[in-house]
Amino acid sequence: MKTVFLVKKDPDAPNDKENWLIMEWKKFMEFRHSPEGGRRIAAFSQLDSCSLGDVKIVAECGEEMAKIWRKEKDRNDYLRERNRALGIVTISCDAKNGFAPDEADLLGDPGYDMEDEIIRKLYAEKIWRTLEELDPDELDLIEKLYLNDVVMMEWEYAGSKGISQQAVSKRKNRVLMKIKKRLNEMKDGI
Repeated sequence: MKTVFLVKKDPDAPNDKENWLIMEWKKFMEFRHSPEGGRRIAAFSQLDSCSLGDVKIVAECGEEMAKIWRKEKDRNDYLRERNRALGIVTISCDAKNGFAPDEADLLGDPGYDMEDEIIRKLYAEKIWRTLEELDPDELDLIEKLYLNDVVMMEWEYAGSKGISQQAVSKRKNRVLMKIKKRLNEMKDGI
């Protein structure tokens, strides 16, 4: 599984698209062992809810939010491992969007596939380009809910925009589906 790190160029600057660097593992490890990286390492956490299955995203989100994200991820990892140990398989189907698993979706390939690994690397490089393609309102939503130092909860964002939490949740899900669809289109085009 590929890991992509979103690192702020300046942790004190505004969280706009100009303030983010995308780093691969090796580059991030160099950053982490630098004096600056050592001071900022506690502000990083994995975006568990944005996992794309074959790409893990770790973002600089501030120390408090990193603690919250880590707690959520640890809980999800625990449940996933417990279910695996018990032989429980979870299948998610989204009939509204036309997704239903077939046998190929349910069967895993334990072998290593180099072609697939190359595709994953190319796919990960396109994540930021996909975020740049969002319209300003969509990018604002994703930044406020996931990327800012102090992220907002859906209800907080709803209050700031004068809309309902349900509307924010629907909009967030649409934007995440748009990101996923665009990334899938890019993957298909590789």
